[in-house]
Amino acid sequence: MSSTSFPPPPSPPQTAEATADQTATDLDLRVPCYCEENAWRLAYRHLRRGRWSSADRRDDNNDDGDYDERGRRRYRYHVVFVSNDARCCPFRMQRAARSEDGYVCWDYHVVVIREVVEEGTSSSLSSSSSPAESTASAGTTEVLDVDTRLSYPCPLKLYLEGSFPHAMRSDDGCDRAPSSIMPYFRVVPARQYLKYFYSDRMHMFKNGRWSSPPPHYEPIMNGLSFAEDDRRGDINKGSNLQMYISMSDNGCESSAEQNNVSDFEERWGKVYSLDQFYARFR
Repeated sequence: MSSTSFPPPPSPPQTAEATADQTATDLDLRVPCYCEENAWRLAYRHLRRGRWSSADRRDDNNDDGDYDERGRRRYRYHVVFVSNDARCCPFRMQRAARSEDGYVCWDYHVVVIREVVEEGTSSSLSSSSSPAESTASAGTTEVLDVDTRLSYPCPLKLYLEGSFPHAMRSDDGCDRAPSSIMPYFRVVPARQYLKYFYSDRMHMFKNGRWSSPPPHYEPIMNGLSFAEDDRRGDINKGSNLQMYISMSDNGCESSAEQNNVSDFEERWGKVYSLDQFYARFR
């Protein structure tokens, strides 16, 4: 009997989850212009690598913490969308800028922040030993932005001063930038973002071509199964990205909805001005 050789079956498409675990460092997660997915995979990577069993742990599905081997919480994670009503938000020190200290104007940008809970924490499980180690003091906040030229991770104060020098209050009393281009921040619990976010990337596909090459892994559509529960459903049924980018007052338009503010913020996050954001997380 003659034997017939067949080509090996095609490999299954990669997932965002798989690629989040495969890279050597956090910075290798970066896909230019897909910051909402970079932040999703970054949050997934850190939360997954911070899973340590402990009788004192809360339910894993509702926990945005990172724990050490003794069950002590080290970090609390949030995903942060930065934008404004004009969809024109100047950032300094971004890798996409033409010069090292130049500006780039994003319609929105997404980063991860972590509140440091355990003093002297070293995040050897979160990434490689370089560049994601931290010895920050408990009670401080660090920014994880794979698109910045600033340090990684970066203390919140330094990140805001480096990214938004035009928007920070100055000691000499100089006026800040016009209010129309001031940044606003939608802060979403990291675990909720991993659960509810979905995007088919069609916001990046215009006139038959991609505005920027898409990631090689499959689109993140995990949250689509919850879309039917969302009465505020996005105009584009293939994505709820616009809900996160919007900097409106938490989307509560009626008195009845105001009664559900806490539920809304748990899922979609809370919006802060620059001053409010710094006061809350510094």
